[in-house]
Amino acid sequence: AAAAALRARAPPEPARPPHRRDAADRVADRPAEPAAVRAGAPPRPVAAALPRRAPAAGRARRRRRPAERALRPAGARCRRAPSRVVGGGPRPGRLRAALRRHLRRAAGERRPARPAPGRPAPGADRAALGAAAMTREHRPERFAQLTYTSSDGGDRPGGWGVQDVAGTLDAPERAALTRRIVPRFVPVPGLPAYPAPEQLAARPARVVHAPAGPGTAYWHTVACGTDAHGRPGNVFVHVLLDRGPPATEATGSPVRPADLAASGSWLRPFGHAEVATTALRTVPAPPWTAEPGRAAVLDFLFAEGGAGIATLCLLLDALDAALRGGRPVVLGPAAMDRAPLWIAAADHLMSLGAARRCGWSTYERVPHAGEWPADLHLVAVPAADLAAMSAGSAPSATVLDEDEEVPRADLGDAPRTTRHGEQVAVTPWSVMAFVVLAERAGAEALLSRMDAAGAAVPEATHPAWAMAMAIAQAPDLAPDAVPAACAVLSSTTPPSVAVRHPALYDDVLALVSR
Repeated sequence: AAAAALRARAPPEPARPPHRRDAADRVADRPAEPAAVRAGAPPRPVAAALPRRAPAAGRARRRRRPAERALRPAGARCRRAPSRVVGGGPRPGRLRAALRRHLRRAAGERRPARPAPGRPAPGADRAALGAAAMTREHRPERFAQLTYTSSDGGDRPGGWGVQDVAGTLDAPERAALTRRIVPRFVPVPGLPAYPAPEQLAARPARVVHAPAGPGTAYWHTVACGTDAHGRPGNVFVHVLLDRGPPATEATGSPVRPADLAASGSWLRPFGHAEVATTALRTVPAPPWTAEPGRAAVLDFLFAEGGAGIATLCLLLDALDAALRGGRPVVLGPAAMDRAPLWIAAADHLMSLGAARRCGWSTYERVPHAGEWPADLHLVAVPAADLAAMSAGSAPSATVLDEDEEVPRADLGDAPRTTRHGEQVAVTPWSVMAFVVLAERAGAEALLSRMDAAGAAVPEATHPAWAMAMAIAQAPDLAPDAVPAACAVLSSTTPPSVAVRHPALYDDVLALVSR
């Protein structure tokens, strides 16, 4: 009693905030368990239902305690709002969807079936779907370009480096393209200190072509005078990457890689001021016009009574060995502006697949022979440098002069000896080329058939296969070349021709069985 009196006189203890209440306080707030009713005693009145406490902020809904369920009036139910947690009850959106399905079934309607993955819905605009698919599936552009030089750069860091990029280039492609750049080009004769405009227009260029992954790439290099600091020997390199198949001219014939060697679309600035402001946005979009084209090549070959055809046949024999892993071919033209024509002549007489994997350069110097890329098969050097092409300086090259005196050879003849003492074996390729180039009209007809056969069978990478296929389709145009064509077709025809091109395969069988 005394303790109760002291507690009654004591001041009330301040209530703790809800977030500071401990477990003992929460247990004290619980209602007492109802005492058990003795047998025969009158039942006690049922306690009123306890009000529900709001859950603490940030906690999940709690289950009701057994004590609260025991104190709930008999027959009373707790009305709950639809739960928003997963699995907490029906959702209004689902109910509306179920109701719509029920009403459609009652009205006899059916919802149109969803199209299969990858198939357009009925009535869809196929052009719009195709554009959307191309947007979703990123495909790199066919062409990409970059320029490389030594420049102060303006807003770019100075020194050697990439100056401009057009198109999409990922890091491996960019590294592969810049790795092959040789920042040195010394043509002969060199430019004067203050060249005239006509001298700048006639500057020689070094154009290198080589396979680059599934496509091809070109490196066009010109001397551009001094850099921003007055140092001589600066060069400007314009690089073009072609990821696609051979482009097609307006005439329908494919553009050969060598057809771009003398294109007017290459950038050729001179002087550090012009170099710093040269941009790729001024370059027309590829593919460019073929320069030199087939007409220029035939004019070159049939000039002077076709005196260069015999030299071309010797060049084809040496190039055939180089494409099969042999020594590269070094050609010394009388003038370096004729080098693109010699390379284009060999390019137009080989299959498209072989032309895309044939590496060549229109201008190299012998003192820098150690810097030539290893995958070059045909290289043109000034005639003055051929004297340095001795066994000690370049032992792994077949050297040819433009004015070689070459006798005609047939299949089975002994190898021909060049002026520099190299032995070149006779191949069916040169035998067919000599017959095909007997007259210009027949050459144009057979070269057109070569383009069609090479475009139809791009996997035919043997250099002479397309020419042999053209002879098989029109043997009357070159009857003396039929034995050489049979030798090529019987050993180099891809197996896919019998399945994908039965008409071509029938021509092969008809020629071989003659």
